Amino acid sequence: MKILIIEDHKMFYESISTELNKRSNSMNVDYITNIDMLKNIAFLRNYDIILMDINLAKLCENIDGFILTRDVLKLYPDAKIIMLTAFDNISFIDKAKECGARGFFSKDKSTSELINVIYKVYEGQLYFEEKKDNCKLTRKELEVALLYCSGLSRSQVAKKCYISMSTLASYLNSIYSKLEVRNYQEFCIEMTRQGYTGIL
Repeated sequence: MKILIIEDHKMFYESISTELNKRSNSMNVDYITNIDMLKNIAFLRNYDIILMDINLAKLCENIDGFILTRDVLKLYPDAKIIMLTAFDNISFIDKAKECGARGFFSKDKSTSELINVIYKVYEGQLYFEEKKDNCKLTRKELEVALLYCSGLSRSQVAKKCYISMSTLASYLNSIYSKLEVRNYQEFCIEMTRQGYTGIL
């Protein structure tokens, strides 16, 4: 089985590659540093499974794993993509499903568990572990929160979301309450802790 890892942390790639090769003689793992290679359908057909990290800031600017997954599947719909992340927030799991990924795996789990998931997806199954939504932000609240956390001013967020400043204030009050934060600094810290930072 040929596996392609798309990951912007070389140390993680080297670690997971070594572990996968050591634990399963049937796996051949590759890694790319140039995402332009993913525009070649002949290249993509070489791989049975693609492990796609969500946060790819060091590998490519302005593109995350969700965007890249959509792009790959437009070119090669048969690609079996498992999304990887250090965060398993339910909103990420839902977004991975919407993108067409076949699985979602948290990096804090063991290599043995990852191997099991790889074989499940390889055999045609889906793997999306159900998670409790602790945050419970609505889609609109999440949109507002992500934009506001990205450093935009309130007026800029309101303009991008096509809402008034008073409506924005209502959204932010609800968001702060659900996240149990009192100010912008605490808000950004909590958004980072839940794995939202850098995902737009």
